[in-house]
Amino acid sequence: MQSLSQLYYLHGIGYEYTKYTGEHVIFDESTRRQALSCCGIDTQDADAIKQLNFALDAGTWLNLLPHTSIIEAHHPILKVRVDERLLSRSCTLSVPSLDIHFTRENLQDLAVLGDYGLNGIRYLELALPVPDMPIGYHDALITVADQQSHSQLWITPKECFSIDDKKRLGLSIQLYSLCNEEGLGIGDFADLAKLITEAATHNMDYVLLNPLHLLFEHSPERASPYSPNSRALLNPLYIAVSLCEDAKNNSSLDKLLADKPHNSAPYIDYTSVSDFKYQVFSLLYQHFCEFASAQRKQQFARFCETHKHSLSTMLVGDRDYASYLQWQAHLQLNICQQAARDSGMAIGLINDLAVGCAGDGSEFKSQNELFADNAHVGAPPDPWAEHGQNWGLPALNPQKLSKDNFAFYRSLIRANMEDVGGLRIDHVMAIRRLWWCFENNAQQDGCYVYYPFEQLLAVLKIESHLNQCVVIGEDLGVVPNEVREALKASAIYSNGLFYFEKESPRGFFSR
Repeated sequence: MQSLSQLYYLHGIGYEYTKYTGEHVIFDESTRRQALSCCGIDTQDADAIKQLNFALDAGTWLNLLPHTSIIEAHHPILKVRVDERLLSRSCTLSVPSLDIHFTRENLQDLAVLGDYGLNGIRYLELALPVPDMPIGYHDALITVADQQSHSQLWITPKECFSIDDKKRLGLSIQLYSLCNEEGLGIGDFADLAKLITEAATHNMDYVLLNPLHLLFEHSPERASPYSPNSRALLNPLYIAVSLCEDAKNNSSLDKLLADKPHNSAPYIDYTSVSDFKYQVFSLLYQHFCEFASAQRKQQFARFCETHKHSLSTMLVGDRDYASYLQWQAHLQLNICQQAARDSGMAIGLINDLAVGCAGDGSEFKSQNELFADNAHVGAPPDPWAEHGQNWGLPALNPQKLSKDNFAFYRSLIRANMEDVGGLRIDHVMAIRRLWWCFENNAQQDGCYVYYPFEQLLAVLKIESHLNQCVVIGEDLGVVPNEVREALKASAIYSNGLFYFEKESPRGFFSR
C-alpha cells in the first residue's frame, strides 16, 4: 500500500481538495486506484509499481540532467545532479546551436539545492551558473568525468509577453455568427477584417474570437468549437472566397457562385453551408494546382514544411488538398491580424484554445498514446451542477505529456498563438490539475489529477515571447490559490466575469 501511495503522488493522482462549499474532501482509495488504472498501470502488479516508483523518483538522480531543463533567463542557473564523489571533477557544457562550449574545473563551492541518498551514495543537486542565452529551446550536452547527459534547455522569461498596463476596450465575438457579405451563410475572415477596421475606428484594441479549431467536414452539425476534431488546425469554413488568390479568373468557381443557394435563415444551416463551401474549396484547389505561379507553389511548400507536425496529424484521404485549405486559412487569419495592427490596435485578434478535443477526432487518434484510457475531462460538483460535470473530452496522461520534451503541448500552443496577438486558454487550471471522470465499479466516479505545472507554464511564457502574444487564463470555478498566484506572477491575465465579481449583494470587488 505504501508503494501504491507513492505512485499516486508521483503520477499526479490527487489525494484531496476543497469543495466550493469549503468542505474538505478526501478521495476514496478505490477512486485513486481507478485513476491510476486509466494511466495504463496495473495496480495489482507490485513489481511494476516498484519499478515505476524508482524510475520517477530515485532514478532521476542518476542522470546529470533531466530530458528538459528549465533555466530562468533573468537568473541563468542550470540544476545539475551529481554523485558527491565527483565534485572535484571538471564539468563541460555544450550548446551547439548557440556556439556555447565552456568548462568548469570542478563543481565545488556551488550552491546545493537538494540531495538524495541511494545505495549509500549521496547525490547533490547543484546550481551551475551558465551564460546568458536567448529565450527558447536549445539542445545541450553536459559531461562530468565519464558521465554524460543530453538535455533540452528551456530558457524561460520571468513573465509572459505583455503590452502597456492600462485598460483596453475590445469586442468578444463568435466568428461564425457574423453576417456574411458573400451570402454563403457563415461569417468568414473577410467579414472579420471588415469588423476589425470598424472596431479600430472606435479605439478598440482587440477582438476576442471563439476557438477556430478544425471541426468535422463530414459531420457538419458537430459545430461546437469546444469539442473539435483538432486544436492544432484551423476550420476551413472561415476561408473567405474574396480573399483567396485562386478565386481570380476562375470560371468554374464563378459559375458555381452564380448558382449559390439563397441563404436568409437567421441560424446557420451547417450542412448546406459546409456542402457548398467545400465545393468552392475544391475548385479553388484545382485552380491552384493548374495555374498557380512557381512562387506561390514554393510558398505553399514552405508552409507545409513549417507546419509539418500539425499537418501530419490530419486523417484525410488527400493530404495536399487538406494542407492547401490550412494554408489559405492561415494566410487569411494573418491578413486579419495585420489589418488590426495597421489600424492601431494594441493586441488585435485574441484566439481561444479549447481545453480538450473530441475522442474520435484526428488530434486524439494521431496522439492516442498521450491520452489516458477511458478517462474524460470534467469538473467537480458546484452550485450549477451538484453532481459534477463530464465534458466527454479525453484526458491527457500527465506522464506521457513529457514525450519528446513536451513536443505535443509546445506545438499546440505555438499553433494557437500563430497569426494572433493574444491567446485565451479555456479552463486554464488544466495546466495544474484536471478533474477526471471515469467509471469505477459500474458507477460514475472522479478525482483531480495533477499535471507538470512548471513545464506547461514555462511553455506558455516562452511561446508568448516567441510569438509576441499576450496570454489570458480562463480561471473560473474552483481554482487553487497557488494557481492564481502563479498566473499573476507570470503576467497571465485573469478572465474574470462581471457577474462573479460581487463582493456582497450590494457591490463589486475593487481592482
